[in-house]
Amino acid sequence: FQITTIDLYSHRSREWFAKVLSELFGERFEIVFEDLNKILVKVEAYKPAVQDGLKKAKELTETEKKEAMAFLKSPHLLSEVLADLEFLGFTGEETNKLVAYLVAVSRKMEEPLSLLIQSRSAAGKSTLQDAILDLVPEEDKVKYTRLTDQALFYKDENSLVHKVLAIEEAAGIGGSAYSIRALQSAKELTVAATTKDPTTGKLKTEEYKVNGPLSFMLTTTAVNLDAEMESRFLAVSIDESIAMTERIHSKQRESETLDGYLHKKNHELAIQRHQNAQRLLKPLVVVNPYAPQLVFPSDNLKSRRDHKKYLGLIKAIAFLHQYQRKTKTAELASSHGTVEYIEVTRDDIKRANDLACEVLGRSLDELSAPSRTLLGLIQKMVEEHTRRPDSNITPIHFSFNRRMIREYSKWSDWQVKTHIQELEDMGYLYPHMGSKGKEYVYELKQVDEIKPHQKVFWGLTNVESLVEPNTKFTPQLKLGSG
Repeated sequence: FQITTIDLYSHRSREWFAKVLSELFGERFEIVFEDLNKILVKVEAYKPAVQDGLKKAKELTETEKKEAMAFLKSPHLLSEVLADLEFLGFTGEETNKLVAYLVAVSRKMEEPLSLLIQSRSAAGKSTLQDAILDLVPEEDKVKYTRLTDQALFYKDENSLVHKVLAIEEAAGIGGSAYSIRALQSAKELTVAATTKDPTTGKLKTEEYKVNGPLSFMLTTTAVNLDAEMESRFLAVSIDESIAMTERIHSKQRESETLDGYLHKKNHELAIQRHQNAQRLLKPLVVVNPYAPQLVFPSDNLKSRRDHKKYLGLIKAIAFLHQYQRKTKTAELASSHGTVEYIEVTRDDIKRANDLACEVLGRSLDELSAPSRTLLGLIQKMVEEHTRRPDSNITPIHFSFNRRMIREYSKWSDWQVKTHIQELEDMGYLYPHMGSKGKEYVYELKQVDEIKPHQKVFWGLTNVESLVEPNTKFTPQLKLGSG
């Protein structure tokens, strides 16, 4: 019986250990030493099935496959997605739910989408994120509360490939924002780090690599994120209206009843169906034969990235409907095999246009969604005060303070402070000191300059005008010299 520590990469260590085993078992030294060399080769070739928290995909039964396939082949697939999310307790927010679901599904594509959910606290950002993540298979999602600056650089090489990486609050990404942006753009992370050789004690450089692509999901209450990061995300905001609050209250009360409790017990079946359906989605190439005919607004530099998001949204819709599309095959150049692909249809573009009108329409607004909402409330408050019969002041000369805003909007002091600062910075409010020298008093700028929240993204292609493409797909692939 022998217990010891051996460095298989050290010739001296293997030689010493071979002598110990040779004496222990009465075997020739040469045979034992050769066996140790064989063990070294085996160890180098060994790749464990589970590394760095990787989870093995579930094997589906024939019944589960049949149910999942029926769901994926449904002619009303997107409507069923909305119905299931409503059944699971997330009411309203149809556009946000569809966009978030498509972002999660896009993780299996070559160019995944990423999602930023931006609203005030308690609006339901995390609820939306968690509802979508529940429908993603366990092996395809990673969720963190916080990331340290270098955390992603030292993940297992393939532990994030085609995964959804969700972070509860954007404040939790800290200094890892750079690594997130690099994964989104380059689809890989590489880092060279200095370590000490355990055998020689000398310093050496080791390279670490983490592969993508993957989808990101972030939630935030911040007015503005880093511009470099924000431009890489599809941004949505939660409906904060009183009508939506009443719907949520009704749903919450319903869940407290016996019917609501029994209803929850059936949630697992709906969740399982979506997870199984997503497991069946194959990593096919999606080709858009209508792409040359599409148009997109180009009067803003930001549109360069918004255009990619728009095209990605179209492809994500087609990708989700892959079992309702004919799978085609094209030969690669120089007899390097074939590639399977599906094509985008007019319906896919129409659905993407409907979503882009609201989601990308918000990106045109220079104000964040909560700040735009607060501006509307302030304008309404000013108009109500100045329209009174006893009032002889115009809206642009009416002064008000934060307390008046809080009482009218029912917002918290922190929320008013946060978003009124953006309105001030962007020139929608004019601040001046009050009579006591401490209290800030505000006045609206010209009321006719205030525009409602932009929800229409003008300039997209009319689907009815698209001409059926007759060109044959020719993939353009860059092949390595090897």
